[in-house]
Amino acid sequence: MIELRTALILAGIVLFIVIVIVSYDRYRLGRIRKQESRMHESDADWQDPVLVRREELDRDPALPTELGDTILSPEQESNEPSIRLDANEFDEELRDAQEVAHTPIHGIDIRVTNKSKVHEDDLDIDFVARIPGKNVIKRDTALGLYRQFEYELHKQHRIYGLSHPSKVWVDLEREPESARFTHFGMTLQLADRSGPVTESELNHFCQMVLRFAEVFGRRFSFSVAFEEALERAKAIDEVCKKFDSLAILNILVRQGRGFKGVDIDKNARDLGMDLNQRNFYQMHRASNVGSPILFSLANLFGNGEFDTADMEDFSTDGLTLFMNIPATSRPAETFEQMVASAKTLCNRLNGKLVDQNRKTMTDQGLEKISQQIRKLERDMENARIPPGGELASRLF
Repeated sequence: MIELRTALILAGIVLFIVIVIVSYDRYRLGRIRKQESRMHESDADWQDPVLVRREELDRDPALPTELGDTILSPEQESNEPSIRLDANEFDEELRDAQEVAHTPIHGIDIRVTNKSKVHEDDLDIDFVARIPGKNVIKRDTALGLYRQFEYELHKQHRIYGLSHPSKVWVDLEREPESARFTHFGMTLQLADRSGPVTESELNHFCQMVLRFAEVFGRRFSFSVAFEEALERAKAIDEVCKKFDSLAILNILVRQGRGFKGVDIDKNARDLGMDLNQRNFYQMHRASNVGSPILFSLANLFGNGEFDTADMEDFSTDGLTLFMNIPATSRPAETFEQMVASAKTLCNRLNGKLVDQNRKTMTDQGLEKISQQIRKLERDMENARIPPGGELASRLF
């Protein structure tokens, strides 16, 4: 009787074990099928490597950008006595101004136009005010009044003067204290990579011109009407959006711990990169830091910065290299250099090069990006905005 009871107990235990094993196998099979299903869905959603539009980055604060901070200027007071002109004097002053009207202010033609539409082959990106005059005004007097207003201008802006007695247009900010001027010109950039100028900022610029003319007893003229300037700003912004793109390559750890800070620093510097104020590494066209930036290296995670104060303990599971295509001269050639640097970092840090979907980047994928860059480069040349040129550098 005891032997029968023991046999039944053993049989029950064996049956329980079999049920557990079968259930576990079914569970594993279910997980495998789910993973395969996800892989198929991922393959269906997979896209070829592409350039990244900067407006897409604005929606993802984790990805690095290279936007600089606006530097505010302190207010200064002007003690220059006001000078009023009657109508005859103003007409004479305008005739004098016409003698230099065909002289561009640092490449900016400030003759009045009525063009409110922007074409890529006629990209006037500045709103210009001309303030002619006969009396001579000191540099610091003009700058003092200008700086009372400019701190609220976020777009690029300049004040120029027709030097006395040489009659050459110069940037007041770069002239010595002893400089004197008769005519003045002020410019406000209508759009850049952050978007078009706002109505509020444009209005503030106009108020600054009005105040400048009032204090010094002068008349003024704008290159286009206020509403036309706003329309031009929007049109220029559309041109910017057409070309404003980044080329991005990501590097992920293969296994184990992340990339060590000291290893990142050593290899970045071996490649010729320097650390900037935002704690990114940058590759410059020439050996000096002030030369144009080719591409940058940042932390793939967080705000993109490296903890340079403690690189001994710092580590990250990902790196990203990126280049601002329209602001880089010879971008296709520069991209090849960036690819070579990325592959070198992969070899030295035991990382893998991946695309925007974090899949292994193939040579075909790299060639796809290179083709897109070459097309963008041609389109910009045809639009008379050469990549890396002065105009492109201001816009992007």
